[in-house]
Amino acid sequence: LPAAFLADGLADTVTLTILEDANPDGRAAGSRGNADGVDVNRNFPASNFDAGNPANGSTPLSQPEAVAVVAAIDRTTPNLII
Repeated sequence: LPAAFLADGLADTVTLTILEDANPDGRAAGSRGNADGVDVNRNFPASNFDAGNPANGSTPLSQPEAVAVVAAIDRTTPNLII
């Protein structure tokens, strides 16, 4: 992807930030859950956060992976997240 980004001449107009692996423990285990068994994708602050589901974590941002993703977002202030 970065090579295609550069080949298309986007480097002068767009900043591309890639967070390669937000859940390395889950990837290693072949699971959506992290080492604590929490689905990091469900551990972000949202109006529909379900604290009653242990797979979401006890509270939003209770998992270090989610905290790291939010910190990266805050640091880079992206216009688009895919």
